[in-house]
Amino acid sequence: MNAIEEGFAFEAIDWSNKLVMIAEDDALTFRLLRNYLKRTQAKIIWAQNGREAVEMLLANPDVEIALMDIQMPEMSGIEATIQIRKINKNLPVIIQTAYGLPEHKEACLMAGCNDFIAKPFEMAELLDSMKKFINN
Repeated sequence: MNAIEEGFAFEAIDWSNKLVMIAEDDALTFRLLRNYLKRTQAKIIWAQNGREAVEMLLANPDVEIALMDIQMPEMSGIEATIQIRKINKNLPVIIQTAYGLPEHKEACLMAGCNDFIAKPFEMAELLDSMKKFINN
């Protein structure tokens, strides 16, 4: 995290009444995202694969936004997004992935993702994307 992120990104964000689903199979990446997002006071749930993400959305209709990894076991983030769109057409889904080629971005957006962020990314970039879809 750089000084700019320290100063602006978290101070003005209060998502204490927001539920964020992080769909990520890598525990280290999940913990990193969770620790950053804790500063926003958001409530966080963790899906460890795409199938779990779909099940969690069914069990938690109050999820405000989903952060979705593309490469996960059992069901990819793209397939999970396609399934999620059948349940909830309006849920913002932000794909965060190490696959940063234009064709990957196009496939994600065609599947119904609202935004695409290539890893590695700055936390401020993710927060800026989330702010487009979450109202304070």
